[in-house]
Amino acid sequence: MSKLFDKSFADYFSEMQRRLSSRLEEEKIEETTIHQVLKSGFLLWENTDTVYDGYYWTTGAMPYKHFVSILKGSTDKALIRRRTPPVYSINSLEDAEKVLALPQYKKIKDDICFRGQVRHFSAQRPYPHPFFSDSNGYETLLLPGYWRQFVEEKEGNHVSNSRPIEMPENFLSILRDRLHYYGIDVSGLRQRNLERYGFHSTSEVEDFPDAESQEFARRYKEKVNMNPTEQPLLEQHYGFPTVGLDVTFDLKTALFFATNRFQIRKEDGKANYKQIKNGHEGVIYLLRFTAPKLMKTRDMISSIGAFDHIPPIRPIKQTCAIPFFLSYFVNEAAANIIGILKIGDNFNNSGLYNSIDLFPPKETDPFYRALLELKKEFPEELESIADYDFTL
Repeated sequence: MSKLFDKSFADYFSEMQRRLSSRLEEEKIEETTIHQVLKSGFLLWENTDTVYDGYYWTTGAMPYKHFVSILKGSTDKALIRRRTPPVYSINSLEDAEKVLALPQYKKIKDDICFRGQVRHFSAQRPYPHPFFSDSNGYETLLLPGYWRQFVEEKEGNHVSNSRPIEMPENFLSILRDRLHYYGIDVSGLRQRNLERYGFHSTSEVEDFPDAESQEFARRYKEKVNMNPTEQPLLEQHYGFPTVGLDVTFDLKTALFFATNRFQIRKEDGKANYKQIKNGHEGVIYLLRFTAPKLMKTRDMISSIGAFDHIPPIRPIKQTCAIPFFLSYFVNEAAANIIGILKIGDNFNNSGLYNSIDLFPPKETDPFYRALLELKKEFPEELESIADYDFTL
C-alpha cells in the first residue's frame, strides 16, 4: 500500500471531484466553468450535499444548492457573504497600538495573533471562492512555507492540485536523534555499557548507575514523550519549511518582519535582516483563529520541553505560536484575517526590535549552535539553516 504522501490532492479527492463534475453537468453548468471549479480544488463530499474547497475546507464549505446558485450568477447577498477585512495605514508602533485599542479588537485582545510580511500576496484561481475573494477575483494568500513551492505563478499564483496530500518527512526529522543525544557518544556508550553490564535494551539503561547512562536515559524518555507539536515548531523557526504558519502574539515582532527584509550576502553566504528604508509594502495580518481556537494565554510558546540540554531560544524570543494547515485547507489562515495593518511610506521604526533581539546568536542559543555544527557535516541537506551575522 502506498504512503499517503505519495498521493496528490487531485489523486486523493479524485472521486469527490468527479461526483461534483457529474452533478454540475446535470445542472447544465458550462463545461469551461466546471473545469475551472475542479482546477481550483472544489469537491463534493461523499454522502452529503456539501461543497468543500481545498483552500479553506470547512471554513469555506457551503450547501451544494447555494454553490450552484452562485455558479448560475446569483447576486443574492444572503448567499454571497464576501468577507473583506478592514485595512489601516500605520506609520509607527503607536499607530498600530491605536488600531488594536479599537473596541472591536480590544475586547478580543487575547485571541488576536499577528503575522508580519514585507508584502501582501494574493492568488487568482480559475474559480475563486465567492466569500474570500474580492470583486476582481483575488484571494489573500497566506501559506505555510512547505506549500509555497506548489504555487503556480503562471496560473495566477494558484496552489496546484498536484501538491501532496501529506508532507513527507524532512531531513531534520531524520537527524532528530543527533540533536536529542547531542554531546553524548552514543555508540561509545553502548559499547562501554555492553562491557560493564552485558546485553541490555535501551529502556534498561535507566537502571545503570553511571552519570552518562543516566543522562542518556533521561534524554531517551524526553524523546519518547516529546510533544508532537514541538518538532515542527522548531523546524519552522530554524529554517525548515513546514505545514505550520508561524504567528506571534507580540505586535513588535510582527512589525519587525513587516519592515525588515531577509538577505543572504553573496560573498560569504551569511544571512541578515535589513531594515527597509523606503518603498514599504509591508503588512501585518490581525488573525483570530476560532476552530480550533488560538489564545495567547494558552498557546503562546513560553517554554519547550524537548532539548533542555540545548535549549531552543529563538521561538520563545519571537513570542510565537504555530497553527498547522494541511493539504486540504492550505490557505485557511487567510479566512481568519480580521484586519490588516499596512506599513506607510513614512514609517518610523522607533521602539522596535533589532535582528539580534529575535534571532539570538549561537553563543546564546544552544539549539541553533548544534544545528550549525550539524550543517558542517550535512551542508546540502541543511542548506536552509541560515548562518546569521548581524555585525554588518
